[in-house]
Amino acid sequence: MSALPGSPERTTAAFTARIQAFRERIEGVLDRALELPDAGTSRLREAMRYSVLGAGKRLRPTLVYLTGESLGAPLTVLDVPAAAVELIHVYSLVHDDLPAMDDDDLRRGRWQELQPRRGSRCCVCSRAPSARAAWREARRSISRRWGRGSR
Repeated sequence: MSALPGSPERTTAAFTARIQAFRERIEGVLDRALELPDAGTSRLREAMRYSVLGAGKRLRPTLVYLTGESLGAPLTVLDVPAAAVELIHVYSLVHDDLPAMDDDDLRRGRWQELQPRRGSRCCVCSRAPSARAAWREARRSISRRWGRGSR
């Protein structure tokens, strides 16, 4: 027997599907945000992509999408703030993974490979482009919304 419309089973399944759709959406947005023209060496680009893509619950961008949706904002407008929030979060995780801060071998269920495989300097350097991408995306959003040079 299938669940009735409006039943907890259907409601939970629908919500779970929305959350998964948000995760997939933000993964694509983050992937595009990391296409920086001056991202440095291939080693640095690889470190940035490893740090940002493929893992994590994406709770913060999901909250941005859910809040924006409840206020009537289209998802396309919410992509930039969702990505900015997640990129700043990843920035803080990379900083926390440095040996001086944390000596745990696992991060988000994956082996903490960034620092041991690429070194602390590469870790520190990979944070800056993530933060820069977050600010660049936020500036673009503000420019589109309020126009260049407006306060």
